[in-house]
Amino acid sequence: MPVINPSRFRKVLVRNPDQEPPAIFDAAWYLEMYPDIVGTDPSAHFNSVGWAEGRKPHPLFDTDWYLATYPDVDASGRNPLAHYLELGWREGRSPHPLFDTPWYLDTNPDVREAGIDPLMHYVTTGWDEGRDPHPLFDSAWYTRTYKDASGKVPLIHYVEVGAGQLRRPNAIFDAAWYAGENPDAAEDPLTHYVTQGRARHLSPSPLFDVAYYLEQNQDIAASNICPLVHYMQRGYAEMRNPHPLFDTEWYKSHNLELSATRETPLAHYLRMGAKASRSPSPYFDSEWYLRANPSVARAGANPLVHYIVYGENENRDPSPHFSARYYRRQVKEKLPGTLLAHYLQVGRAAGLRARPERKHPTPLKLPVNEAVRSTADSQPGRICVVAHMFYPDMGGEIAGWLNNIPFPFDLLVSTDTEEKRLELEQTLAGIRSLNRLDVRVVENRGRDIAPLLITFGSRILDYDFCLHIHSKKSPHSSETAGWFDFLMTHLLHSGQYVRSLLNEFVRDGRLGAFYPPPFPPIERHMHRAGTFNTARTLMQRIGLQLDDDEGFGSEFPAGSMFWFRPRALEPLLRSDLSYQDFPLEAGQTNNTLAHAVERLFLLVVAEGGYRSSPVAPDSPEVEPKPAFVASRYCRAEPVARSEHFPENLAREFGEWDEMRERAFCDCLNAAYIAAPYRFDSISASIVMPTYNRGHSIRKSIESVLQQSHSNFELIVVDDGSTDNTAEILEAYQGDKRIRYVRQENGGVSAARNRGLDLATSPYIFYLDSDNVWVKDYLRNMIVFMEQGRLSAAYGGLRVVGDNDVLQYYRGDIFSWRECLRANYIDLNTYGHRR
Repeated sequence: MPVINPSRFRKVLVRNPDQEPPAIFDAAWYLEMYPDIVGTDPSAHFNSVGWAEGRKPHPLFDTDWYLATYPDVDASGRNPLAHYLELGWREGRSPHPLFDTPWYLDTNPDVREAGIDPLMHYVTTGWDEGRDPHPLFDSAWYTRTYKDASGKVPLIHYVEVGAGQLRRPNAIFDAAWYAGENPDAAEDPLTHYVTQGRARHLSPSPLFDVAYYLEQNQDIAASNICPLVHYMQRGYAEMRNPHPLFDTEWYKSHNLELSATRETPLAHYLRMGAKASRSPSPYFDSEWYLRANPSVARAGANPLVHYIVYGENENRDPSPHFSARYYRRQVKEKLPGTLLAHYLQVGRAAGLRARPERKHPTPLKLPVNEAVRSTADSQPGRICVVAHMFYPDMGGEIAGWLNNIPFPFDLLVSTDTEEKRLELEQTLAGIRSLNRLDVRVVENRGRDIAPLLITFGSRILDYDFCLHIHSKKSPHSSETAGWFDFLMTHLLHSGQYVRSLLNEFVRDGRLGAFYPPPFPPIERHMHRAGTFNTARTLMQRIGLQLDDDEGFGSEFPAGSMFWFRPRALEPLLRSDLSYQDFPLEAGQTNNTLAHAVERLFLLVVAEGGYRSSPVAPDSPEVEPKPAFVASRYCRAEPVARSEHFPENLAREFGEWDEMRERAFCDCLNAAYIAAPYRFDSISASIVMPTYNRGHSIRKSIESVLQQSHSNFELIVVDDGSTDNTAEILEAYQGDKRIRYVRQENGGVSAARNRGLDLATSPYIFYLDSDNVWVKDYLRNMIVFMEQGRLSAAYGGLRVVGDNDVLQYYRGDIFSWRECLRANYIDLNTYGHRR
């Protein structure tokens, strides 16, 4: 901070050493503003009549505002500028609504100590030193954002240029939106907010909901603090949320670069988070929203702002886990704010559902190891396999899977270059049951779908049964790693499995398609997204109808690999589609014609009077295992590269390991983020027995109330306490989640059993009244048990002594033998299903 020389400023202040009092007066600016006084001395004009006519002596001295704000000055009949220079700034009076004198002096104590007029300090050197004139005007941000303000006094530029052009004064205040919401603010949105909007509790941005902020923060509501100022200066650091759909703590934890800066999470999101498709909370999926609404992505719009301002009214969904249409039917009446905000604040606790319960059909289990005597023991009919091979290096792997077809079949292959064709002809020629191989070079459009329908569509109709597959690659560390093997296992598990599958087609003439069940990691991506209109247009083109059904896009052969009866797909196979109907290949992940067709396969089958069914091998080898389900969430490099996979992470906790603990919790957190609504809807009962624990029970209860999983009931069973336990529980009577039951002293086991009898939730947990849980304990336990389909689970225990010093850690691997020898699982870390 530079050393201030008060005499320097006194020289600047005095326009004419013989004139008293000194004035902040910009003569050139005054003449430009008021051309009617040309030929008159501007200073003399202002001092004589100008101020009385409401004229301003400087861009940052608002004469009318000063007199209106300080009626004692107005009543004195004194020149307001003279008053400000002599007394006003010393009394903490501001010269302009956007120059806050007390705040400037508080944040710049060197200016206060030097006894200098803060406005003159700002306009001479303060602005150049990066000092801000008002808590809502960020000079550095303003000049970085608006290059034409560089080298100029930022606030003067804003007042003269920026305000009228609806430029933002800081990263959060959305001037254009604010003016749109408040037409009388169009001339100067920030001044309007400071002078009127704040008092009227108007929101300064679609992402800063003042009513919500005050409701959630009663200490701010009871004070005279501006909510936006509070958030920008302290609220963000205290993890307060500016909007029900923006989770400050969650966003910061998922954008680690914020920990090294003083930038607020909301400002970070507005500056670059939205552009990078980062989500503002686990309930709004930015990447998905942009994929589902390509017009929003093309416009470069902020996805969350678009949803709040437009998407809500257009029935757009904020994530694949929330259906606007479905939720609107539940609440019926018109709501203030968004439906998602209502769900988070009211609906979730009231038991409303975020979307229809998605229930995939149960797969038909087919035998794999025993002979099936049937008509399928001999050739069941003409069989073809259609394979699109963009990756010829997968030819050997696919040939190995096709060796499991026990009957002669024709293989129709498409690829995109002559070089690949020649390679594939050599690689695939040795398949055991291969009857005929036909490899075609096609345009690189439409992925595997275009060749299926256009190149081979009419030929497929000459066969009785067809398998459609393609070379699918997934990065090893991605959530789709293992998808190809999953699909192949469900389509070509073994020779006996394929024999069983074809036998079902022969046995049931109305069976139109067999397809794999959803691969668990991609289930959250199975939605209508932006494909519905494209799908409806295509259905009309082939002479069929597609209704605007909630179920569209929720059940289909994801990955587009499946067995089918060609006649069941005849309308698609005979369609007049061409390669030009499909977009050029650009790495698209959704919203193309190919994605729409993928979602139409089963609907076209049904339109023809056929039925479809998922299919799976009747073998424990392909049942989802906790390790398999969890492995898709290992995205953090330290976990992905570790020799410990999630299954081991869950068990090998014999000693405290901070890194391994974090890695395992990261896996669970990623699973939760993938489907928050699913886990949030699960209720838990917590049984807390107590006896004379008045000295500790409050901390135990508070640790439950602070759980990130809030869908619970806490049953406190008082086993005849004689201390102040009942008095402490009275303070929690207003929380309907807490039930307090008293009984005669019968021992801790009797108290627990009483609580167990009263529990109503599908999950039961136990916590003694002298222990506490960490914030995410309940959520992590529920996620782990749900993902692993477990009936019970337990965690480790950290025992701390005085000053929270760790005494020891207990987290043994489960063993029935150890259960017989000792009680080594602490009930405070144990949960089970009813």
